[in-house]
Amino acid sequence: MAMAEEAMEIDVPASTTTNMKDDDLFKAAESGNLEVFQRLAEDQLQLNRARSIRNEDSRSLLHVAAAAGHHQIVCILGAGVDPSVSGVNSSDEEGWTPLHSAVSSGKDNVVEVLLQAGADVSMANKGGRTALHYAASKGRLNIAQILISHGAKVNQKDKFGCTPLHRAASAGHSQLCELLIDDGADVDATDKTGCFTTSEAWCRFGL
Repeated sequence: MAMAEEAMEIDVPASTTTNMKDDDLFKAAESGNLEVFQRLAEDQLQLNRARSIRNEDSRSLLHVAAAAGHHQIVCILGAGVDPSVSGVNSSDEEGWTPLHSAVSSGKDNVVEVLLQAGADVSMANKGGRTALHYAASKGRLNIAQILISHGAKVNQKDKFGCTPLHRAASAGHSQLCELLIDDGADVDATDKTGCFTTSEAWCRFGL
């Protein structure tokens, strides 16, 4: 990863972040150092450069801030610009978008911001899983409702042929199962083995 020759420390007051190392920006995104990003927002060129940098896992600052639940930083990085500039639909090396990260971490308000910023609710990672798959498997009822209201496909299958309903049922999340079924989930859908239906999951996990 390219580094600037002369870098200031994050905790040193300054009027510019022009010379900050990329590593320091990632630390700021993870820790929630809002001041750093407020300074960046004063210089559109520097802010756009920050939006474009990636770490060794191909994660952006937006990925990191979204996973950590830093709502205001996500707003600065993701809101008010074209998705191609913000990187709201960029994928890391596993195919995760910032939306996957926010959903997996259970950050409702961050999920809302990302969707308003143009996050593609149907994007799948390398495992074929959408954000709704993760909301379902982790029992994130409110987030699942948000995703569905933004057009998430309740019958989209991952690479194993599992739908969000399969994931919710196998994890024992009965309320999420009810939500998905009410929104059109196919209770007779099978996985790639052809034998794992939602009904069988209910029997297996006592729902």
